[in-house]
Amino acid sequence: MIVRRPKAPVDIEKQCSVTLASGNQCARSLACTRHGMSAKRAVPGRSAPFDQLLAEFQRESS
Repeated sequence: MIVRRPKAPVDIEKQCSVTLASGNQCARSLACTRHGMSAKRAVPGRSAPFDQLLAEFQRESS
């Protein structure tokens, strides 16, 4: 028997968050390569521009 755990909410400040065909949001990091930059920039509700959040994410990851 497969037990599925509930999905945690996506953090739009640290995750891709592009809306998927299933209606869920992409939970990959801001550096996600599955979605284009324009789609990630279009995610509503981010506290800062996507490019600024991505630069901060990349600094922290290095």
